[in-house]
Amino acid sequence: MNQLLDPPTPKRDAPLGHALSLRSSGLMEVLRITRRVRSTDGGLRFTGVPGSSSSRVRGLEVSFVEDGPTPAPSLDGVSGLIQLFYPKREQKEVQQLLESNRQRFCYFWRSRDNAFRHAWLLSSP
Repeated sequence: MNQLLDPPTPKRDAPLGHALSLRSSGLMEVLRITRRVRSTDGGLRFTGVPGSSSSRVRGLEVSFVEDGPTPAPSLDGVSGLIQLFYPKREQKEVQQLLESNRQRFCYFWRSRDNAFRHAWLLSSP
């Protein structure tokens, strides 16, 4: 007997409040990206303002990797610099997002045991 199944429900991003709840299981830092500064090695570098009074981030550095897997994002606790890595083939898209006149944000999350790290780049509509 054949059964018809409903098509899968499309997945959507969770509201921002859900992302902020990740603090309970690790570290969440938010950077409002303000301006581009001189960069080296073909990467992009930006300064920014912490998204909350408890945040220590001050800058963002984006590097592009030619081949192979991209390294996980990282956060230098001393300088407050978030470091992101993208494949070289995505450079144009990432650069357009970061150089737009919109408000731009970088969210960085690290698990409590530092085993998992994730970062998001977002811009206002």
